[in-house]
Amino acid sequence: MKGLDLGEKTTENDGSRVSSPRSIDVGSTRGGSNQDATLGGSKGSWIRAVQGQKVLKKYDVEVTMKDGIGSVMVPEEITKDVAPLWDDFLIGKFLDNAPHIAKIHAIVNKIWTLNDKEQKIEVFEVNPTMMKFRIFNQADRNRILRRGMWNLAGVPVVMTKWSPVTEKEKPPAQSIPMWLIPEILVKKTNIQIYCNEHKRSRF
Repeated sequence: MKGLDLGEKTTENDGSRVSSPRSIDVGSTRGGSNQDATLGGSKGSWIRAVQGQKVLKKYDVEVTMKDGIGSVMVPEEITKDVAPLWDDFLIGKFLDNAPHIAKIHAIVNKIWTLNDKEQKIEVFEVNPTMMKFRIFNQADRNRILRRGMWNLAGVPVVMTKWSPVTEKEKPPAQSIPMWLIPEILVKKTNIQIYCNEHKRSRF
């Protein structure tokens, strides 16, 4: 495709004449399947701009009417072996007013992203004592859930799986179980014994 000459635009402002070129050069590769647009000195591929984008698949479904109400049969492949979109989300319940969301965002992206540093964790504020975290890496999510309780910016937070299923509102947490070890007994061998006994009592 040749260059498109849109002419020259001339305007007058307070007696002065201003001319500006109005042309766009569009080049094409062999076959015309990959077109590059040059505008203002920048060159980029139209195809590369959309490569990697997920495309929704169209399904043809039959609508049946019964008593004036329409219904469709969902194809089995849509619901088979498909992970829900909310699997990436965890919910954090702070035991006090949560710190500023920007501070939490910076902390969790530093200490939680051990397996994929490039994929940032997204943080959403739910209420003053609760935040929702979107963690794309499954290994990082599992590690966070195994530990359960974390300390973020000096405020303890309990991490659990999030689900969009509406649950009855739970009363605010007043207390949590916690092991306290006297300072005189804080030694590596003693702590190891306590941990083993605690595991046996639970399982």
